[in-house]
Amino acid sequence: MKYYQPEFNRIICCAHSEISADVWDKSWNNYDIPKEMRNNLNDRLILKTTSKYLPKGSIILDGGCGLGTKVNCLKHHGYKAMGIDYAINTLNRSKKSVPELDLHMGSITDLPYKSGSLDGYWSLGVIEHFWEGYNDAIIEMNRCLKKGGYLFLTFPSLSLLRKLKIKIGCYSLERGRPESFHQFLLNPTQVRRDFEKADFVCLQESGLDGMKGLKDEVPFLQPILQKIYNGTSFISRCTSYGISQVFQGVSRHATLQVYQKKR
Repeated sequence: MKYYQPEFNRIICCAHSEISADVWDKSWNNYDIPKEMRNNLNDRLILKTTSKYLPKGSIILDGGCGLGTKVNCLKHHGYKAMGIDYAINTLNRSKKSVPELDLHMGSITDLPYKSGSLDGYWSLGVIEHFWEGYNDAIIEMNRCLKKGGYLFLTFPSLSLLRKLKIKIGCYSLERGRPESFHQFLLNPTQVRRDFEKADFVCLQESGLDGMKGLKDEVPFLQPILQKIYNGTSFISRCTSYGISQVFQGVSRHATLQVYQKKR
């Protein structure tokens, strides 16, 4: 279920259960971790974006790392990568699968790292899960990054399609916190303003996953697009990628923003 919150210009998404470490552990419980590690070993988005700004050997944190697949990818390609998450059972399974991974249990709002110790910080779909807002996460990102360090941020966001649906009243209005809050679909402009207030400079912004945004927001297309999206064949993957590229500007599901810490 989705609701629109006009005072913050964002969409509220609800799920079956309120977000917690246990919920994440359960959602990842059936994942084949060795397979996920292999499938993400050459993650195009992670490697292309990171290598554009940081050389190999840089110290990079994945805040809210989940299974740790991105940590494994970065480590495999020569970065000093580490991850933190509060889903302890998932972390233990990942460390058992790949013992050499540097994974820690903890919160992104209270990081156990020294100030100015990080060259880079990846935040992949994390800040949208805080009902009270992501300001505490920004404070810790700023504290732990070196001057001139880079923040790579992704979050589900308002696309042109979602903005159109807001205008024609497709979402119910909601001002309070609904039951089983899962995440927000955030306004990229507002996110950029919030991070720029905290001494970050936005260097890059781009849309991600036009395919998911299209299938999630156009009900009559959802059955066929879901089959393509879930497909593992070469044809399914190519079709999904092609649809994403064509509709990225209209139906992006998420936004990538790259920031540099000023001081």
